Amino acid sequence: MTNTITGSSHVAVQARDVHGNVHVQYPNPAPPVPRQLPARRLFVDRERITAYLDQAWAVRHGPLWVGVEGPSGIGKTAVAVEWAARHAWPNGCLHADLSRTGPEAVLRGWLHALGHPHLPEDPAQVEALWRTLTADKHLFVLIDNATPEDAAVLFPVGDECAGLATAQAQLWGLVAHGGRCIHMPPLDPQATTALIHGLLDDPPPTPVLEAAVATTGGLPLAATLTAAYLAEHTNPRFTPQEEHVTAHVDRLLDALPDTTARAATYLAMHPGHLTNPCTAALLDVVPEEAARVLAALTEAGVLQRTEDDRWSVHDQVRPALIQRATTDDRVQGVGRIARYYRLRSAAVEDHLNPWRYRIDNEAAGLARNAQREQGTVWFTTEGEALAWADAELPTLLPVVEMLADLLRPEAWQLADLLGTYFNRRRPLEVSRPLFAASLRAAQELENPAAVGIVHRRLALVAETPEQKLEHAQAALDAYEAAGHRAGIATGHEGLGDAYLDLGDVDRAVWHLRESVRLHGQRGHRRGLSMQLRKLAEGLSAQGTHGQALELVVRAHRTQAGLEVPDRYQMARSASALIEVSLAHAAEEDRVLTVGERSALLMIAQTGVAQMSEDGALHRQAQMHEKVATLTTDPEHERAELHAALALHEQLGHPDASRVRSQLDVLSS
Repeated sequence: MTNTITGSSHVAVQARDVHGNVHVQYPNPAPPVPRQLPARRLFVDRERITAYLDQAWAVRHGPLWVGVEGPSGIGKTAVAVEWAARHAWPNGCLHADLSRTGPEAVLRGWLHALGHPHLPEDPAQVEALWRTLTADKHLFVLIDNATPEDAAVLFPVGDECAGLATAQAQLWGLVAHGGRCIHMPPLDPQATTALIHGLLDDPPPTPVLEAAVATTGGLPLAATLTAAYLAEHTNPRFTPQEEHVTAHVDRLLDALPDTTARAATYLAMHPGHLTNPCTAALLDVVPEEAARVLAALTEAGVLQRTEDDRWSVHDQVRPALIQRATTDDRVQGVGRIARYYRLRSAAVEDHLNPWRYRIDNEAAGLARNAQREQGTVWFTTEGEALAWADAELPTLLPVVEMLADLLRPEAWQLADLLGTYFNRRRPLEVSRPLFAASLRAAQELENPAAVGIVHRRLALVAETPEQKLEHAQAALDAYEAAGHRAGIATGHEGLGDAYLDLGDVDRAVWHLRESVRLHGQRGHRRGLSMQLRKLAEGLSAQGTHGQALELVVRAHRTQAGLEVPDRYQMARSASALIEVSLAHAAEEDRVLTVGERSALLMIAQTGVAQMSEDGALHRQAQMHEKVATLTTDPEHERAELHAALALHEQLGHPDASRVRSQLDVLSS
């Protein structure tokens, strides 16, 4: 007997007897391996970057995570695509642009692409599934316009995986997650010339090509646009900016309504990334109108959206836009930028430290009035205030430098108003050049009190004890020239700090006693408690531990007894109490009793929790170190030091090397 099937058949079932229904289940076809990366482009002069990535891949311990920073158009995505193309990724290459979607949507899309159509509703479970799936994969992931936090969620975790994230700035935070960060430099003229040559079948004469290269600023994107212009014009006359960029900008703006075109010239005055609230302030419109303008200018190609709710003007376009603005518009635009950052910074400081004296003592009242007029509240919690300053940090430096160049007082006012923020976060790479620009403005404006406050800021971030002393002395001199009583009292405090760092304890104690006396005369209990703590630290360094212990206990109790306690200063006095208590016990040649150690450990752990809640990362790290000092459990000690190290590294703080040495000693 022979069975014959003619025609086409996907599934055939052969059986002698069939009773009931026959159910055939088709196997699910395996999904294609995802290859989502953009196409490779002509690649020049980036071998140093790819060599760095090759070396990092060779010595990795686990997955390779790298952040690639640089301005828009510098070729960050292109170098990531090129490096990925030189390696094999059997399980696929995934790509996402976070300027267009959020991390959760990206994860779900990637998991679908990898053959997981049925996903849990809970985002935490989706993240857990992603980690599980990638743990044994050989996968490459590229994320454009990322933040360190988003990248840490989206990067694969398998040892044979690599994740690259791109952004214009702020990817250094990846280091805290075990990653690396590199900065993309511009192309040199030779490489730019080679790129344009490679894109053209018939390169133009050398003089024209040299003029064209000069307009690109070393940006590969600008070079490709320039090549397109040269390909279109058979006899180009290339005058940088005037013939190419300006004409292009004119065409774009002429197609827009007059109000929108004028708005573009205002936004170009802003040197960093724009947000909706900043745009509304700069254009003097309501947020809804600001959103409409941002959308229209983005669609027209004048602006580019870099992150969620952030926009920037391309560096090649900015001069042509500003050139269209009238002198009055430029003055008004800069004034609005200055006012926006001054009042928002005052509102931040009002949340973080409403008790601190300020040289700019008008801004807080102006900020409150502005919020009443707008019928809104900019920040409802300390966390929101810190988050605003964190997000604006990359923009604050170019804003202050611009204001300093224009000799506007807001250049030093921002250094004054954000003092507590800079103390808590300690972003040294930004604060040092920012304060330097602020000082330049204060000196040019001949405002001695402002000079004093900025020198005080510079002393707090000085790289060496000698520099700290120099700035502290300059601060006191300026305050005395201004006759500023509160500043003079604080100036003596700064000199006391500086002499302590230099080991000149006698001079330190003299200045700290003077600071206590002056604060006492002012009747300022909050300031007096801070100076008592400082003096206690000085006396302890002098070896007078008993008196130091009395003063630091008094300082801690005074802080706790204030109508509105300052948790940050309480943590500082708690830290001093622990140090002085240990020194006092050592002076008496004894160890802490179980009760003393337990009480101090509880104070330190409370400080860790409070500083974590308040976002005071540097102080939180120091409190972790105090817990490590007090605990008798070696594993607990290591855990606390690792927590401190992670925070110091996140901040780029030099204390990281000291904590790392402590951990090395424990491991040996």
